[in-house]
Amino acid sequence: EAIALYEKALNALPEFPEAEYQRASALQSLGKNDEAEKGFRRAVELKPEWTLAVTGLSSLLVKRGNFAEAEPLLIKILDAEPQNQIALTALVELRLTTKASNVGLQDLLTKISSLAAKANPTAALWSAKAALEVALGDLGQAKASLSNALAIAPNNRAAMFQVADIALIEGDL
Repeated sequence: EAIALYEKALNALPEFPEAEYQRASALQSLGKNDEAEKGFRRAVELKPEWTLAVTGLSSLLVKRGNFAEAEPLLIKILDAEPQNQIALTALVELRLTTKASNVGLQDLLTKISSLAAKANPTAALWSAKAALEVALGDLGQAKASLSNALAIAPNNRAAMFQVADIALIEGDL
């Protein structure tokens, strides 16, 4: 229903980036990633410096494995908004998937740790921090980060899978 309303708004006012962004977000939540990507791209085209739209696009690009296009967008976002948790977690996923160096991962961990120490870190931020800690061999800290993630969102599947992965690494079947 929301998608239909955004489409109605876009028919009335085709250059409405906020409606494009919201429509794209709704499409993405339904798993319609091709259509969502088009919507995010249109929102960015209409309002290129709008970091929310660029973040939506770049996060979707990471999920779709389009790392070459996503990385410069994420870096641009984080230069403008160093505390953008969504962009930071997407960059973590990108760097872990592309097997970045330990130095690069440590730099990201420093940024995430600083952000996690501030008010209102999300479960996704804690999970990203844990993923970096696992990649860097600090399972104890990763467990603590995942405990924080699950305290915020007890049903967070990503965090639960990470806890299970750590148990397997430790041989705790």
